[in-house]
Amino acid sequence: MFFHVCGLLLSMTSAAGMQTNSGFGVPRVARFYGGALGAVSLQFDDSMISQLQNAVPLLNARNLRATFFINPARPQHQAHVREWEVDVPNAGHELANHTLSHNGAKSLEEVEKEIAKCSDVLRRVYGSRPRLMTFGQPGGVPWDFAPADLRPIFKKQLLVPAVNRTFFDETKLDPVTLAQQAIDRRSWVQIGMHGTGGEWLSTSVPTLTRLLDFLADRRSTLWTAPTIEVYKYSVERDAAAPSLLTNVTFRGFDVKVDCDTVHVEKFGHPFTQLYDQPLTMEVEVPNTWRRFTVKQAGQTKDLATVDFGAQHLARFDILPNTGSAHVERAQ
Repeated sequence: MFFHVCGLLLSMTSAAGMQTNSGFGVPRVARFYGGALGAVSLQFDDSMISQLQNAVPLLNARNLRATFFINPARPQHQAHVREWEVDVPNAGHELANHTLSHNGAKSLEEVEKEIAKCSDVLRRVYGSRPRLMTFGQPGGVPWDFAPADLRPIFKKQLLVPAVNRTFFDETKLDPVTLAQQAIDRRSWVQIGMHGTGGEWLSTSVPTLTRLLDFLADRRSTLWTAPTIEVYKYSVERDAAAPSLLTNVTFRGFDVKVDCDTVHVEKFGHPFTQLYDQPLTMEVEVPNTWRRFTVKQAGQTKDLATVDFGAQHLARFDILPNTGSAHVERAQ
């Protein structure tokens, strides 16, 4: 129900001949972060203790990050407030809005209260600076509201509804199949779970371990990231205008990404205040390049080139609508 604009178009222009003569290709934004072929967001609902006991340690051990849809008023959250509100986000996981109590609602007034009080907790965790947060509708409870009725609440709370979530029955479907689909279809797959090794609608620890091992082994081709990060990347990517190299010399070039924000939901805030996910830019460079530096907005990174098929690439992160990045071959 949210707000994508025209697909990314990267084409040659009158300057492209100059770029070719200088040994550089036409810049492009990678479909997914890091040049990955697909993306997966792991989503865990209901602030379950089994998630703290099993899912979080398994994720942390593999340096994988997930989204946890929390219910701050439920006993299993209240009994482990520090773990949920300090340890989990400090490990890089996303906390998302699943309503305060998971009791559902019979009126829009109840909806707004349930959502707003959960958002208050998230702002306490993340700070008062405006930021987009993910919302997951609670299931199995009264909740019968049209999207048009909910949208003003989402806009006020800076919430992006999670859609296309896939929950699975491990006796019928191996979740690794879902992750493989993200690669095969060059798509973003959202895999939902509840209990992990216990509690309700549980996924067994062996099944979760097999899924996480699959994701860890394929981290170069499959981007596993919290829901809000993949959402922001997708919006920015799809809003990106064609990029050109400027100030081209034999040693390097400048490049920037400007997003057309006309059809992007900004929730009444400046685009760059909410959409701060770095995009991955790829530029074909001469084979003599081995390392290079990227400078943008006062930050400098030293990186190695990569080979992708027959292409020799400078692959680097760039913030959209933040001015040019300067890319230069390392000595």
